Formats: sequence, C-alpha cells, structure tokens
Amino acid sequence: MPLKDVVEKIKESIDIVEYISSKIPLKRVGKNYKALCPFHNEKTPSFYVSPHLKMFHCFGCGISGDIIKFVQEYEKVSFVDALKILGEYANIDIDFKDEETDKYYRVNEDVARFYHSILLNDKNALDYLKKRGMKDETIEKFLIGFAPNKDILSEKFEKIYGRDILLKLGLVGEKDRFRNRIIFPIFTISGRIAGFGGRIIGEGEPKYLNSPESPVYSKRNILYSLYHSKKSIGEKKEAVIVEGYFDYLSCFQEGIENIVATLGTALTDNQSIILSRYANKIILFFDMDEAGVMASLRNIGLFIDKDVEISIVSSKEAKDPDEIIQKYGVETLKEIIKGSKDFIDTLIEKDKERYDLKKPAHLSIVVKKFGEMLSKVQDPVKREIYIEKIARELNVKREILTPNKIENEKGTKIQKEGPNYLEKVELSMLFSILNGRYEPDQIKNIDETEFTLVQLREVLRLIKNGEKPEKDILHRLPKKFEEYVFTQFSISDESFENLYKRWRIKKIEEVMSENSRKIKELEKEGKDTGDILRLQNELLRLKYQLQKEVQ
Repeated sequence: MPLKDVVEKIKESIDIVEYISSKIPLKRVGKNYKALCPFHNEKTPSFYVSPHLKMFHCFGCGISGDIIKFVQEYEKVSFVDALKILGEYANIDIDFKDEETDKYYRVNEDVARFYHSILLNDKNALDYLKKRGMKDETIEKFLIGFAPNKDILSEKFEKIYGRDILLKLGLVGEKDRFRNRIIFPIFTISGRIAGFGGRIIGEGEPKYLNSPESPVYSKRNILYSLYHSKKSIGEKKEAVIVEGYFDYLSCFQEGIENIVATLGTALTDNQSIILSRYANKIILFFDMDEAGVMASLRNIGLFIDKDVEISIVSSKEAKDPDEIIQKYGVETLKEIIKGSKDFIDTLIEKDKERYDLKKPAHLSIVVKKFGEMLSKVQDPVKREIYIEKIARELNVKREILTPNKIENEKGTKIQKEGPNYLEKVELSMLFSILNGRYEPDQIKNIDETEFTLVQLREVLRLIKNGEKPEKDILHRLPKKFEEYVFTQFSISDESFENLYKRWRIKKIEEVMSENSRKIKELEKEGKDTGDILRLQNELLRLKYQLQKEVQ
C-alpha cells in the first residue's frame, strides 16, 4: 500500500479524540475538547482537540497537527514509527516501508546479529558475561554481542551496504568504532535497533562507548530497553531508573522488569517526559558514590514538574543494583527498592550533611533552593505537604518557602486579533470545498484573487486546474484563525453557493459603507461635486447589484 494511502487509512480509521483521551484526560468544551498540554508545563488548559478537523492545537506552546503528529511528539518517535504505533492501536497492517529509514535499521539489525554470532563463538567474551551473572536467555533476548579487537565490521558489511551508510550510523570511522567490547543493541520504543553501546573487556578507556547521533539514533529520546520494560512499567505505574546496562539486565532477568537505564549520559528532559507517561512513580537508583548521588539530585529537577512521585534509593549494602544482586540476591534488592525515600527526605538529609544550617548564610542557600524547587511542583496538595515538612526540618517559617505567584503576563493584555466576518465566511467556504459541497461550474468563473484566505485561493486554483485539494492544507491556516477554529468554529451543511452569495453581499455592503463615508467627507469639506456625483452613481449601482444578490 502506498504511503499516502496508509496515512489516509490511519486518519480515517482512528478517532483522534478517542486516541488522545487514552493518553491524557480531555474535557468537552462545545464541539471540541481541551486539556492541559502534554508538551509543556501549564496550569490552565490551552490544548484543544477538534474532532471535525481531526486536529489538535496548543495555544501555549504552538504545537499542532493531526493524530500522526501527536504520536510523534508524545512518544518522541519518527513519522514511520508513529504510523506503526497507530497501526498496532487500530489493528491496521502497515505494509509500506520508508526505504531509507528502513535500510538504516536493517543495517543495525544485521550488525547486531553479526556481533551476537561472534559472541556465541568467543569463549573469553562469554566467560566475561557469565562472571557478570548474565544468563543465556538474557544474552539471547537482548541480542548481546561482542566486537573483537580488529576491523571485522568493515570487512563484512562494506561490500554489502557501502561505506557511506556505515559512516552515517557511526559504526566505522578510520577503523571500526567498537573493538574488544561487549555490544548492547539499543532498541527504539517500537523494537527496532537504533544504535549500540559497548563495554570494554579488560583495561582501557573509555569503559563505555555509545553510538553517535545518526539518522535513526537520538540519545536524548531513547532509554535503554524501555521497549522491553514498557509493559511492566505501564502495569505497575512505577519505573526504576538505573545507570548501566548490567544494572538493567541483572534486574530484568531476576524479574524486576519495571526498569530502564540511562545510556551512560545524564538523563534528558525528553526521556523524563516519555517515562512519566508510563509511570506515576519514578525511583532513582544510581550508584551510591558521590557522583551517583549528585546525578540523582540533578534528575529530580527533570521530574518535579511532571506530576509524578519521586523517590531515591539509598543503599549501604553495595553501590549499584548489579552488585547487590551478585552479593545478596534479588530479594534484598527488592526490599531496598521498596524502602526508597521520598526525594524531599533525601534532599534534606544531604543538605544537613553538606551545610551548617545554624549559619544564616548556609540556611539561606538551602531555603532558596527549596523555594525554587517547590514552585515547580504542580500538585497543590503535594506542595503544601512538602512546605510543611521542609519548614519543620529546617526550623523556618513556612511562609518563606511558599512560592510567589507568577504573573503570566505583565502590563496591559494585548487583545488577540481574530478573523473578521468575511474571513470567517471564507473559512466556511474552504471547508465546504474540502468536504465536497460544491459543483465545479460554481467555481470556474470565480476570481480567486478576491479572497483574503490564502488556502481558499489555493484550493480554487487547484480545482480550476482539475486537481483535488488535500485536507492537509488546514495545517497551514494563518495564526489569527487558529483559536477561532478550535474554540468557536463549527462546520455547517451550508453549500458553497450559498456561502459565496453571503460573502458577495457582505463585500458589496462594505464597499457601499465606504462610499457613503467618502461622500459625507467630501460634502463636509465642500470638495468637487464631480467626485461626489461619481461616488453617488457608484453607490446606486451597488444598491442595484445588492438587490439582485439578495433575491
């Protein structure tokens, strides 16, 4: 099936309101729906969904589009992956391929299988994984591989795919990127392989090496093996975030499946957005050394405005989940995770260790930090609880921790410009055409340059040229139309012919009104009666024309 047909089938088969309401709560407002925007933080709903337009629009951040665009933004995936997600949702067979993107994924998948086959025949690499506690089924499920200390990848794939694609995917440079490393394929949310992580065997730096950014790999949008864990996270509404591949794999193979790992870098805002859509509670479980503690504290800032519960694991038994499992067993790890502390308690503990709170200067630093943090907490009940707790622990008045009310707008509010009467009729004419309520003969003699709305002029030209206009043209409406379309506009059954007649009557009335104004000005100023006579004759002609139009 051609891509164009797949897109149309997706849009026609899935109710945009039903789908979006499965992700965020929508409230009906007239013929449309509104909600708090999932793409930026806000306290007053500015996100609208229009069932008759089959579009969404946020007046806060400006993101808008159809159901495919929503999935792209919400899941942080490509256009092709968005189609696949929607196809699975609606049980539609997505049997097309974006050839270029698919080729990148196929190369990565071939490379992953190649590295995996090398691992299965390399005793030293297998022994290393066994010593790390990896089970055979884990190695198989996650397609773990091994890259030997030579340029074996170039030799194998350059003749098949060409050097250029290997370079674009970051698999090779002057030599193979991954050498003497255990290879961990990095999966997209839909299960394709976007890139790789490599852990060196033995001594050497860097200990971990990841694929660079590529046409299919974006570090800021991918968490390690969320693809394998999303079901468990969604069911438990709880996600444990760990630092490394082995931390993740050790937990997963022992039955702790509601888990994800960062990719050797700091957690990003996009990753926190994605994860908070699956989980109501986030448990940060980083190494218990100073660097790990600081990483946990930094990541709090990414989740604090996401309306999720945030906890931090603090363990004295060992520094990370993998080590705890190896030394004490998985049941001990489960108890440690269960005993995770609310982030506020952890922050207070750390600040008491770091600062002398009897000193006014130190106390001021801590109070300011908590004040800024509390201003980002969306839930007012949680915020009040946190204020009470922090005030009690720091021995300060709660008033100094209460976030100041932020004025969204300063000075005089500027009135937004909306469409006038004629522009509203033009918009109705546009919808009438796109919904097939017109006859070609009604259009052939119309001068499209008369109209203000660019999209209306465009579809009229297309029809005159024997072409069919696409509804995607609605995505390009001028800014002044956006709020009107999503909050007030409704599609009527009025024909194009009647709408055009209404437009012409209003246009004539406006010209008559302007002529009358000019006549009064000329009479008041005692100007040339010739100009007045000309305008009066024009006015009589317009009145006659108007009488004909209204008949």
